[in-house]
Amino acid sequence: MSKVVRDKFKQIIKPLVTGKDILDFGSSGQLLNEVSTKNKVHLYSEMKKVAKSIMGVDLRKPKLSEQVKKELVYGNAETINLHKKFDVIICCDLIEHVMNQGLLLQNCKKHLRDSGHLIISTPNAKSFRILFKTFKVHTLWHDKSTLTYLLTKNGFKIKRFYYYYGNKTYPWYLNLVFSFLGRLNQGICVVCQKGRKNDEK
Repeated sequence: MSKVVRDKFKQIIKPLVTGKDILDFGSSGQLLNEVSTKNKVHLYSEMKKVAKSIMGVDLRKPKLSEQVKKELVYGNAETINLHKKFDVIICCDLIEHVMNQGLLLQNCKKHLRDSGHLIISTPNAKSFRILFKTFKVHTLWHDKSTLTYLLTKNGFKIKRFYYYYGNKTYPWYLNLVFSFLGRLNQGICVVCQKGRKNDEK
């Protein structure tokens, strides 16, 4: 069963990361709004306010404060070994950029505690927006069926699946339109946990 939500952070991510040890892969991106540079809101910074602890990993230095730049670990999310496990791992708008998505998921599983959650968001391949705009930096697109298959093959079980409006703040009339789009909304977000060994076969 899939659910449509307006705000990915407040409705999906925040309840799961509050008071937890968090690993955030791809911290340099993931804006929660689209406004002037001075007022941009980043997922990493918002999670830091409510998490018990947070570690951010990215290949590049983000357009964030100098303090955040010093906090991040720089490396490849597909291969980095942090020698630590976490309650929640965040991969928001990342999987569509990597060269080896299976390698990324296996690395997430290695760093995830047995009772922990992996949260992945990515553009919806069946979104109306894809008809008008594509992104040259994306290596692939997912819909519900392909992402579900990929996660299952890599040893994860899906707990909840969502469609969400997008990563921007929209005026009320667009929110009204998006509320009727259902599976054609711009983003998909999945919450999953480690599955049984035979789930990977």
